Amino acid sequence: WQGYPRFQTWEELPSSVTTGHPRISFIKESIFTIAMKSVSTIKIKIPNNKLLLETMGQYSKAVQYIADKALVYGICNRYRLHHLVYYQTRYHFKLPSQFTINAIRVASQSLKSVKRTKGSHPQFKECLPLAFDKRNSTWLGNKIRLATLEKPITIDLDIPEYYWKYLDWNYQTALLVKDKQRMFLHITFSRDISIQRSSDGFLGVDVGINHIAVTSNR
Repeated sequence: WQGYPRFQTWEELPSSVTTGHPRISFIKESIFTIAMKSVSTIKIKIPNNKLLLETMGQYSKAVQYIADKALVYGICNRYRLHHLVYYQTRYHFKLPSQFTINAIRVASQSLKSVKRTKGSHPQFKECLPLAFDKRNSTWLGNKIRLATLEKPITIDLDIPEYYWKYLDWNYQTALLVKDKQRMFLHITFSRDISIQRSSDGFLGVDVGINHIAVTSNR
């Protein structure tokens, strides 16, 4: 859940409190709205797919390649690593751009963790989880379209009835995971919600020089 208050109505009251700078005004709250985002992830089993397995395999090899290169050059910063290996990685492993960027991010995070804990050279699995977002996937209701090494493919989804309530939410991301001989998609949805609350309290707003506005409860 993520949210922030949005004031709808208020009443400005006179104030006797002043500073050397602009005076403090006290605002009486009447009604305010809290805007929040609700996020939920569903887990769907999908049939094994040769193209997806090949893409996961090449992606995993790319992460290992990037990590090896980074250790040789003593780099773990994501942006420096991007300039060092982006084009080489795309050429060697035929990965689409977004998968390459994700591989650099994963390798960088792993190397930073190794550096922080003084661990050993990272060795990655043959089939790492493969992340998708709106740039390389499309939600189609009871189907999903995913990018692969060769071409986008459409996967039919057998969605349990319990998850139907999320299908009209906003699609965000998908994570492809291989568990032994099975494949799963972890699909994340979100929706915006608003909660209205009333209050008889006061809110102080101080317009200052260093900070445009500072709020506090009275």
